[in-house]
Amino acid sequence: MNITYPFTSAMLEPTTHQEFAEMSVGKLNQLLRSLQPLADEEAIHHFRVQYKKTRALFRMGNAMQQGKVHRLNKSGKKIYELTGYMRDTSILLHLVQPHFGDGILVQYLHQQQTDREFSLQEALKTVKPFSLSDKKWKKFKSPDLAAYFENKLQQSKEGFSPYITDQHLHQIRKYLKDILYNVKSLHQMGIAIPSVILGYGIDRLEALTKLLGKYQDRVVQVTALRHLTEIPALQEEAKNIATFLQEVAHQQTIYRGQIMLELEDFFHLHTAGPLDQ
Repeated sequence: MNITYPFTSAMLEPTTHQEFAEMSVGKLNQLLRSLQPLADEEAIHHFRVQYKKTRALFRMGNAMQQGKVHRLNKSGKKIYELTGYMRDTSILLHLVQPHFGDGILVQYLHQQQTDREFSLQEALKTVKPFSLSDKKWKKFKSPDLAAYFENKLQQSKEGFSPYITDQHLHQIRKYLKDILYNVKSLHQMGIAIPSVILGYGIDRLEALTKLLGKYQDRVVQVTALRHLTEIPALQEEAKNIATFLQEVAHQQTIYRGQIMLELEDFFHLHTAGPLDQ
């Protein structure tokens, strides 16, 4: 199936919010096409980043309008999910290959990646290109933008405690990544960044989301390794996998400790001690 893409790369610099949305969707469609006929790691990475940037932009833009003006289609979301599975396998392969060589575990993961590539290419045959609705965004107003970012920060803080779950930490990362993506989008549109965000520090926000991303990768890897120990075809490697799993889980614990300290400081939730009084 040949896919026709509604926007091209030969677009001028955006001058309105609507034009920026069109440019974002156009770039996303080009990256969608780059996944065929074979999706390599670089193509997957660029597609997924642009998908998240566009999704964050739509969330912010729709919040400004108090309703869903634009949204990403379901078939495109399926592609995003399938490329996520492929990314997880790639990261796991990079992690285990130096320790296990080209043995049965790595062979199994390569076959898993081949199967996932096939599923992706099948889905790409029927995917609909991303597009905008007929409705148009109104101009973003500074008070509305400030309220949007205030709300995102508040959402990221809710429920934070020393006993927070890994799933909740992942959700915090999603909120903070949305903030970061939209800060960059506003900058590209020539719109002033709300002071509430500047007060937290953009560089600091970026470093924190990277740390949360590394931790989430470890969470996914630990879950996958536990599953691999239960697969009959890998029983001869089960003990080695279990030993390696302990090392990875230890790294995960270290990352979590760093994240908790960073988040407490980021949210200004640390308990006052003698030196603070």
